[in-house]
Amino acid sequence: MNRTNNRITCNFNNTITERDMDLLLAEMLSTDSDFCHLVVEKTDLKGKSFKVIKVEVSKSDNDLGESDITVIVEVDGEKYGLLIEDKIDAIAMPDQHERYTKRGDKGIKAKDYKDYRVFIFCPEKYRENNSEAKLYEHLLTYEECRDYFKGKDDPLSSYRYQQLSQAITKAKKAPSVTVDKDANAFF
Repeated sequence: MNRTNNRITCNFNNTITERDMDLLLAEMLSTDSDFCHLVVEKTDLKGKSFKVIKVEVSKSDNDLGESDITVIVEVDGEKYGLLIEDKIDAIAMPDQHERYTKRGDKGIKAKDYKDYRVFIFCPEKYRENNSEAKLYEHLLTYEECRDYFKGKDDPLSSYRYQQLSQAITKAKKAPSVTVDKDANAFF
């Protein structure tokens, strides 16, 4: 990490992982009310006052898997869950969106919140090239996040901008899997 003219220069050497992004996004949702506003504005809660009550990373359910980031916001005295899948370039798990919906329904039954919204945060190219990613009702692209931080002139925003930029670069090509039938047959 280097500092030049009040700007931090960071190079992650192409090692950014989804977990790195999960933690960055959770931190931004926890500490930056304007960023959280950007997220809430993507939903039908747009224009309403809210406050963040809780942010969880890797909230797991034994039967339904993991939500990368779960945010509970309070709007007009009611709690709402924002269930967020974060992707850089990994292939979507089978029925991933459907399991988010089931976890959301389970959260309503457990009275964790009144209702929920299901998001995907990812680079534009990821969504363009992934049919599962297109199932999510709410989208916030890494590019939108990066643009939000581009206009800010403080070291933390510079750091966030650069991490988002490098994650976008990592996602340049669509994810693919090569199946080796002989290896699969062996296992």
